[in-house]
Amino acid sequence: MKKLHLIMLLIGLILITFTFGSVPCGFPASDFYVIPIKVKKDCPACPECPVCPECPSCEGPPSPIAKTGQTLSAGTTKRDDGALKEGIAWPTPRFIDNKDGTVTDNLTGLVWLKVLDCLTEMKWKDALTFCNTLKTGTCGLTDGSATGDWRLPNVKELLSLVDYGQRMPSLPTTHLFTCKTQVPIAKVFYWTSTRFADCVNYAWVLHISTGSSNADSIKDLHYPWPVRNKKSTPIASPIEKEGEKKESK
Repeated sequence: MKKLHLIMLLIGLILITFTFGSVPCGFPASDFYVIPIKVKKDCPACPECPVCPECPSCEGPPSPIAKTGQTLSAGTTKRDDGALKEGIAWPTPRFIDNKDGTVTDNLTGLVWLKVLDCLTEMKWKDALTFCNTLKTGTCGLTDGSATGDWRLPNVKELLSLVDYGQRMPSLPTTHLFTCKTQVPIAKVFYWTSTRFADCVNYAWVLHISTGSSNADSIKDLHYPWPVRNKKSTPIASPIEKEGEKKESK
């Protein structure tokens, strides 16, 4: 069967590579391969989940994917992301200031550190330790959190903050995060807890300026962005596990 090969005009699109996941700064007029998808209209309840073809597992329904935030389009007839805006709609408000040094993302239910002034560049393992030991009374927190409540987000959790319709930073315009004394939020890379697939000496990082991600040496210096789970309230768009299995040594 012939491979499906389309000539794409990359205007307003994000090219995702399956190597380091980086996003190009320009929009080259070149040929690329695409993977067509279609939206499944419904999924009937499956009491016999293990033997029902409609249910891939018994762990619950599929994880819905949120909108990207992109509104730039090559035209409605092109049916690109900016035109279709597929995905779960963002809740209003998207973010809530908990008045205790934290911000809750109502889309995912994740709770993030609000004021990033206490953060500094550090190696990956130090970033893990920093987040794991964060607690109330540090970094402006008055949330009652204890050691072990906070952690370094995995790559999917950190990417959930990205608004692909924005840059510098690539965060929703309604975000409530602040950084008054350190390097601006948009100027730095942030660590994730997810290691690169074939090399335990590399881990994924996010450049919040563009929303692009890539793998970097765990010995390099980047910023952590602590996250913790919210203990109640349904989540609009839960984040599925990212597949990481290797343990830190």
